[in-house]
Amino acid sequence: MNKEEQKLVQGLAAGEENAYEVLFREHFPFLKDMAEHLTGDEFVAKTIVGDFFFHIWEIREDLRIGTSLRGYLARGVYNRCMNYLSSISAKGKVALDESLCGDNEDPLGRMLTKELEEEMNSAVESLPPETYRVFSMHRQEGKKYKEIATETGISVNTVKYHIKRALAMLRKTFGEYSGSLPNGGSGVSDNKKR
Repeated sequence: MNKEEQKLVQGLAAGEENAYEVLFREHFPFLKDMAEHLTGDEFVAKTIVGDFFFHIWEIREDLRIGTSLRGYLARGVYNRCMNYLSSISAKGKVALDESLCGDNEDPLGRMLTKELEEEMNSAVESLPPETYRVFSMHRQEGKKYKEIATETGISVNTVKYHIKRALAMLRKTFGEYSGSLPNGGSGVSDNKKR
């Protein structure tokens, strides 16, 4: 953290409402946009970020930030978005979005995007061979479950199993990740029509 950020955090710890307002005003738009890219829902994004800021105020006296302030806030919102997505994934909704901060000119956003893109590609490539094949056909080639089943000679249920398995493995890998999602073609969105 730079000195200005340290002063802001110290103000928060002292219960200064002005420090909280500055934090909110400066970081809410970026965090809301990030959360909206992840969840695909503006209302959900605003709710997640609003709740996170409320949480920051509640724990203000115990805040310990070892990175940049924006990095800390982005990690917190990212983790909350992942928790939300995990909670709805059982209903077949979005698991992870392909793009985050793709047009962001912020150096931190670009750095986080690049880091996660590399990790995402590595994680996808490390999937078991058959799961990787099915997942790639669905995500990268945009094929529907039935098409994949026909081409591979497996049942639609087996295709679903491999997609679900891939998403579970990727969620496990990225559940604790403190960055943002890539804008590359290996994203992990589960909202394509089947």
